[in-house]
This record gives sequence, structure tokens and C-alpha cells, in this order.
Amino acid sequence: MNELEKATAIFLNDLGYKIPSIKVAADNEFKVNLDTQEIEIALEYNEIQGNMLKRFIKRKFNYDIKNIFLFALFHELGHLITLDKFSELDLAFDEVMKLDIELKVTLLENSQLDPESLYNTYEDINFKYWELPLEDAANAWAVEAMKQMSARNYRCYNKLKKTIFRAANFDNLKEIVYLLGVFE
Repeated sequence: MNELEKATAIFLNDLGYKIPSIKVAADNEFKVNLDTQEIEIALEYNEIQGNMLKRFIKRKFNYDIKNIFLFALFHELGHLITLDKFSELDLAFDEVMKLDIELKVTLLENSQLDPESLYNTYEDINFKYWELPLEDAANAWAVEAMKQMSARNYRCYNKLKKTIFRAANFDNLKEIVYLLGVFE
């Protein structure tokens, strides 16, 4: 376990969550493996996708994401916390719908749409993805977790933030502010 993975595990442990495994994602995408309960964290961001997520969360939950890293971490943790609410059939349906959405994204990437139409269609697909039951439950949990953050939690997060800063290869201040964000 590297320094960042260890610091993230300590942060979550301080909040009362015992996660079996945390690692830095090779593909720079936050994700969770529901079978192994392993959370992968990312140190880079896709600003377009992040801004879409911010708009979606604002529209759906009337909440402004100010810290994309923390929200994404809580979102993945939310999958683990809310998993028991879903049946095997729910999980299978969710997987089929995700495959359908991935196919639409692939077709979209190979289309000849103008940039504005491409962006709007991509946003529609992302919004449909975030409306899937498992994604919606994880987002709702993440929003509540962000709202419940106390001053003590933020002090713990500041320790993690220093480790992220050392581990990441930020090219500019905009990347740092976007990923690590500001506090409520």
C-alpha cells in the first residue's frame, strides 16, 4: 500500500468506515469493485465529466459539489454502504443498463456530430447513467456524507489532501483547485 492509499484508508477509518482495500486507479477513474469491496481513487480529472456531474447533482439534489475528489470517494463508498438495498435482479439490471450506456458512448465517440450536439448528447447519456438505481443511491449517500462533514472530518481530510498533493502530478493551480476543491 502506497502513502496515498494508506492516507485514504486512515481518513475513511477516522470517519468510521473500514474498507478492505484502497488503491490508486491505473486509468484515473474512481470506481469500486462490489465483490472485493476495493475502492480505486484517481488523481486526475476529466473536467467536462466533472462539470456534468456537478450540474446533475445540483439539479437532482440541490447540492453544490465543491470538492470533486471527496465527493467521488464518498460516491464509491456509497456503493458499498447502499449495496444491501438491492436484490440480485437489481444488480443484474444495473449491469445490463451500464453496458447499454457504454455502447451508446462508444457509438457517440465515433459519430460525426458537431461539438455542441456531441456535448449535449454525451451529457444526456451521463445523466441517464447517474439515474440508474445503484448510481442514484451512491450519489444520494455521497451528498448526505458531504453535508454531514464536521470540522474534525475536514481536519482529517486536510491531512489526506497534503498526501494527495505530494502524490499527484498537477500541471497547474486550476487542476489542484478542481480536484481538491474548497470546503463547505
